[in-house]
Amino acid sequence: GIHHKKSNCEASNVVKKVNDILSKAKKYLFPEAGGCLRGPKWEAPKIRKGNGGWGDLRDQKLCLDLSDREDPKKEESFFY
Repeated sequence: GIHHKKSNCEASNVVKKVNDILSKAKKYLFPEAGGCLRGPKWEAPKIRKGNGGWGDLRDQKLCLDLSDREDPKKEESFFY
């Protein structure tokens, strides 16, 4: 990338910095043995019904009213 605010961008300094970081992290990078930890059992989240869900009679009436378009001038409430 382009460094606009750095005054010292020599490659040798960058290489030295990376080597220092790697030497400090070396003991954490390559373990002799690996394994997996068992976590909690994963369950799919339950699907939530918004605003009462399809069991709400108002939602059923709204759906039926919106799909009944025989008379576009029909003025009827969406709710009971």
